[in-house]
Amino acid sequence: MTEALNPSNREKYNKVLSESKGTPILFLIPMRTPTGKFRKKSQVSGGLAALDFLEGWLIANAIEKNTDLINNKRTKFLRQIHVVGFFNAKKGESTSASQQLRKALFSNL
Repeated sequence: MTEALNPSNREKYNKVLSESKGTPILFLIPMRTPTGKFRKKSQVSGGLAALDFLEGWLIANAIEKNTDLINNKRTKFLRQIHVVGFFNAKKGESTSASQQLRKALFSNL
């Protein structure tokens, strides 16, 4: 929660609030123990790789939905990746192969 509410992130959030219409939503995803309890900060160290992966995955999906995403952490790399018809695709470049790939990876989501 400390990172989510740090001064830089609060500034970005407030800037978007002042410039946009709509209802802001902030999702906080806690890390839990195998028994479902919230992990204490001291218990997170072993899960940092999982947190890093999840953050990168969420950012990549957010960029796909909103190319104007203001989060700039790790987005430069993600914005440069281009997979024809699949990731950072240009309008109209979808192919049957890219559609099959999307279906194979995301049909259960």
